[in-house]
Amino acid sequence: MSTIEMTDSNYKDLIDKSDLLFIDIWSQWCGPCKQSSPMFEKLAEEHANDKIIFAKLNAETENQASMHLKVSNLPTFFIFRNGNLVKRWSSGDVPRLRKEITEALSN
Repeated sequence: MSTIEMTDSNYKDLIDKSDLLFIDIWSQWCGPCKQSSPMFEKLAEEHANDKIIFAKLNAETENQASMHLKVSNLPTFFIFRNGNLVKRWSSGDVPRLRKEITEALSN
């Protein structure tokens, strides 16, 4: 399983009903998003299952979800565990993305 598309209509359910949820909020025009996206996709391929969800949210097309999550920089990443925010950061830093996701998976 790879990433799933997060939308204005499904973001609340994904957050509320996922055991462990990783979110990549991105945009087509964002250079750092293009740098970090391949690592996010790779980690999703390696780790996603019924209990661990990797979701991508397009900030340009899914405005309601982006506003609700108070996204002001791209890319922005979120980690939710059982509906609770564990971590949030904005950075295209690929090593940090790998580190944050790996740490969350090991806890």
